[in-house]
Amino acid sequence: MLQGDTQASKTYTFAVKAKDAAGNVSAASNAVSVTTSGGTSNTPITLTATADSSVRGGTYAGDNYGSLTTMSVKLRASNASYDRKGYVKFNTSAFSGNVSSAILKLYVTNIHSNTTSYTLEAKGINDDVWTEATINATNQPSEAGTSVGTVTVDQEGVYVSFDVTAFVNSQTDGAVSFRLAGLNEDLGADYATKENANAAAHPILIVNGG
Repeated sequence: MLQGDTQASKTYTFAVKAKDAAGNVSAASNAVSVTTSGGTSNTPITLTATADSSVRGGTYAGDNYGSLTTMSVKLRASNASYDRKGYVKFNTSAFSGNVSSAILKLYVTNIHSNTTSYTLEAKGINDDVWTEATINATNQPSEAGTSVGTVTVDQEGVYVSFDVTAFVNSQTDGAVSFRLAGLNEDLGADYATKENANAAAHPILIVNGG
């Protein structure tokens, strides 16, 4: 066995000698090299959203919904007053360098009465300045954002997931933000926010270190 202190991500070479009861010592065995594992843990870390809200256009463009327990996401291109998008933000300052995986999970609390299935898209945005207490459809981040994928929403009481590893690794300011939008006209669903009484339903980001 290796004796003394060992260091992470370092190669050690050793050989073995046998000693019998009479004190005779054998020749050394062939040398064997081993490399210790890296110092970064791959234990997943779950981050809870630091801010989340939905915004609504048209007549409601100036209204803020940051204190609500759910955020509603619905495409309504034909009537902006019924069009709603979601925003969620996480603090990632605990991580330095690239992470090996990052999964965004959103909990579906309710599918709208006219919807049996629809497509939800998440986009990463660089603007992390927005706050849940002030965001509305008028002042929401205007950038197009980077699509991190789509999911089919067809069941209540479950999480839907997005692999956001590449986007998280592209952000270096200690925060990541996402915009949520429906892709099917007049269809939508509601998702739990961090204000929801059910802590097990809050938006989360599950991160594995590099």
